[in-house]
Amino acid sequence: MSKVSLRISKTFGSRGTSRNIEARRKYIFVFEGEKTEKQYFEGLFDYREELGIEDIIDIKTLEREDHTRSNQRKIVEEIHQSLSMVTHIKEDKNAIINKLMESSQIEMPCDIESIVHRLFQEEVAASEFIELLERIRLLSDEYEDIAFFIEQLERLKDILDYEEGYDNVCIIIDRDKQSFKEDQYDAVLNICRENQYKLGVTNPCFEFWLLLHKNDCLQLNREELMGNKRVSSRRRYLESLLVSEYGTYQKSKLDFELFKNDVNLAIEREQHYCEEPILLKNELGSSVGLIIKELFKKS
Repeated sequence: MSKVSLRISKTFGSRGTSRNIEARRKYIFVFEGEKTEKQYFEGLFDYREELGIEDIIDIKTLEREDHTRSNQRKIVEEIHQSLSMVTHIKEDKNAIINKLMESSQIEMPCDIESIVHRLFQEEVAASEFIELLERIRLLSDEYEDIAFFIEQLERLKDILDYEEGYDNVCIIIDRDKQSFKEDQYDAVLNICRENQYKLGVTNPCFEFWLLLHKNDCLQLNREELMGNKRVSSRRRYLESLLVSEYGTYQKSKLDFELFKNDVNLAIEREQHYCEEPILLKNELGSSVGLIIKELFKKS
């Protein structure tokens, strides 16, 4: 069995046990790799009540296990593979768990095996899941490979309640023509279209979406915005504009409070530019605001 390549890095709210259609709709966010996007969205969710984000929405962010720099197509394919694995697990939990046991190369005593199968019952709450894992640890001190097995169980359970066709998978990436070739972009569009994933893409990069919080950019040269050339050894053009507007900007240490009060303004300003992922392959704009708008309470 393949190693699960994604794990929940943060959860905002949780789905209830109700099976009716009013169950919380989950928005699962996955990011390209830079810390900027993840920090922005986690800031957004931390202030969900103040910003007016629907309380019936359950929000999770997924973190890739492989932190190496990958092209956007590979990242999206990895996401899709992991979520497809969830669907297969739902269809035949016992077979998948047995394969996981085999891949861990450990013999499971009957008491541990029964606990493992209990872990994947739909009515098991998060608190009970943690308790059951601890019971496995206590029963399995003599098994050297049990740590890997438990780690895999935790990752599977993290995303096991994903409901295909009901929940929303939101993929946040940059257009970045230098590393994201046209055929790769088309492949990403196809994966998202076929699986109804929401694609939040910004051309040329996420810094353009951030800049819209402070500036509509209508007076700026579009070619310079799209080119986003390096203006110093440390910064590209859009980063330098953010420093001019806010006095500071660090990709790896984003201060969300600088942007918090202008999220709705950025959504409005985004409408002056392309918002269609198919056209964003070659046009200036972003579809991030469209996704964020869906999270807000309907008046």
